[in-house]
Amino acid sequence: MKHLEHPLGDPPKRSYTPEQQQALQRQAERARSAAAASGISPRQARLNKVRAALLLTYRWQFTSPALLDTHVQGRSGLARDLTRGQALDEHPVPGPGRMLDLPASVVTLAPLGLEWLEPTLDEPLDYAAEVPWHQLRHDLTVQRMTLGALRSEKITAYRTPLEIAAKSVRGRKQPDAVWMLSSGDRAAFELELTVKKGREFDETCRAIIEALDRAKPDAYDRFVLASPSRAILTRYRQALRAGASIQLWERNDQRQWRKAEGFLQIPDWVAGRILLQEVAL
Repeated sequence: MKHLEHPLGDPPKRSYTPEQQQALQRQAERARSAAAASGISPRQARLNKVRAALLLTYRWQFTSPALLDTHVQGRSGLARDLTRGQALDEHPVPGPGRMLDLPASVVTLAPLGLEWLEPTLDEPLDYAAEVPWHQLRHDLTVQRMTLGALRSEKITAYRTPLEIAAKSVRGRKQPDAVWMLSSGDRAAFELELTVKKGREFDETCRAIIEALDRAKPDAYDRFVLASPSRAILTRYRQALRAGASIQLWERNDQRQWRKAEGFLQIPDWVAGRILLQEVAL
């Protein structure tokens, strides 16, 4: 544990202007006052932040420095310090990422961070320090929306893809996240950035209905479908209205997909349980 004290406790020496020194003093005084009020020592408060940052990264597999700083600390610098302290590894975003409004880099747990965190967990995950570059924008948007909903108290807790996969029901489509609402309801959360067509769209609609079917084990109370595209949301609104029909698909003897003879009729009990949300990227 003492290996992790360096990133937050002993930052590299640098010079500050008088105004910056005063701001740092005020910040330190506020931190001491908050620690005194809570009965937590400054050292324990630093370690709590370190653990929270590493746990967030662990649960999501990777994250951006800005998301980590905002959610754990409320200001910048934590991810940088943990990277310098070798608790996190930084990965520059390849290609024209900055032109697409992606972060300059993302972070994963370094071996030191994983070694420190994992023994403290009751249910370790199948963690791998890998970044899914092909869906980076999608995954970071899911993280941003989920963490934002938690900070604004729209949800009380959440589960990440790694956590969902550890307890998923075989054959069921896995959502991008699970949100626990203040009402006690569990909501599957799905983000769509691109248009789905044909079988892929029909199968997604079917999976949403199955996820809400209380006759099936571990059904969700609600399904939140988010997209930056009004056209995508409008299409789902029309397709998932009660009484509408969805084309079913099946595989032939050669394992190729083909349209089945039957259709799935959207049941009445979906009314009010599918929430469509427009999101800004």
